[in-house]
Amino acid sequence: MDELAGESFPDNAIPEWVLSVSYPDEDVSPMLKLNTEMKALWKWLSLSKEEIRLRKGIVEELKSIIGACLTDAHFETVGSLMSGMSLPDSNIDVVIITNNVRADALKVVNALTVSTKYQEILQTVESENAISIECKQSYSGISVHLELMPECNTSFSSFIHYAKRVSAFKPLYMVFRHFLKQSNIPSDGNHNMLIYLLLIYYLQISLGGKTESLGIGDLFLGVVDAVYRSQLLSLSTNQNGFSFLKYVRSVEPKLGIHLDVSSKNVQRILKRITLLCENASKTLHYCVDAPHFDGWVSVNVFRDYPRITASMQESSYTRLVRGEKKYSVGGSGRRSMSKDDNLKLILILITLLIITLLFIIVIMYLKATATKQQKAPQIVLGSFIEGREVYI
Repeated sequence: MDELAGESFPDNAIPEWVLSVSYPDEDVSPMLKLNTEMKALWKWLSLSKEEIRLRKGIVEELKSIIGACLTDAHFETVGSLMSGMSLPDSNIDVVIITNNVRADALKVVNALTVSTKYQEILQTVESENAISIECKQSYSGISVHLELMPECNTSFSSFIHYAKRVSAFKPLYMVFRHFLKQSNIPSDGNHNMLIYLLLIYYLQISLGGKTESLGIGDLFLGVVDAVYRSQLLSLSTNQNGFSFLKYVRSVEPKLGIHLDVSSKNVQRILKRITLLCENASKTLHYCVDAPHFDGWVSVNVFRDYPRITASMQESSYTRLVRGEKKYSVGGSGRRSMSKDDNLKLILILITLLIITLLFIIVIMYLKATATKQQKAPQIVLGSFIEGREVYI
């Protein structure tokens, strides 16, 4: 860990969200820094009102498209959108409950294609009674996962929606999920459910629900400590007490789900998460246990990872939002423009002024030329009329 003290990070490696955090007082404790930075990360990851409205609009759009071709099917929103735990790059998960899975899947693919509002449409047969359709909305680049099946269990999404009432659960999930995503830990249904349950177990069992006095930084450090030091994800059946594995097994029958914790792939992912937490725990303790630490604390475990996916970054929606962000509303209610916009406006005004001056010069020149060439007026006499008046 001695190398860490002298390690410097280039400017382009500093995460975007941490740049909004500054410490005018040099005596700020490292732990307070971590809490402040984790709060900034949480706010950065939180969906804006426009993003929430966009996702709801996509759901309504899908309902309209699918409802037009499947009049008897039932449309159900599931996953993070239903539970209210969406991250900026989260998919929209929808289940279409139908008895005629194969035929209806073909109708849905055709309807999405004809609508021209969705691209990269890919159909996958999950099982005899389940077909998934992956696509992206063209305007926003948001990925959509459609699942066609005869029945749907939404109990876990409802459970997580209810679990949001647990103090600090949502912000802790968002920062921890981002921490795992930057290391390419899969965010599919099985792994996501395990992460959800891990954090609920930590907050409710390990801490006993006593989180009111703890900041997000305290909780994040506590989670990585628990995973590393208490080996929460070892899933060994020999653990004493109410272990995380026992908690998972107790939840499954109540929610009517079955989580894979024993396959080689899942075991490999859980070991990777444990290793990541070990490194984060050691690094953060090196920073926060010191009486003083210069600079940001969180940049030692969080790298510059994008908030949204590449397809979302290149979408028309994101380009439009970026264009609107060039303008901001000041306290007086007037719109203030960026430096580039001010420069463009000045150039336009100068160009208009030059054109106006040239126009005036041309008019004056033509007028002077016409005056020189003007001849003496000719008086045309008409016939004398009564009163000897003439027309000129």
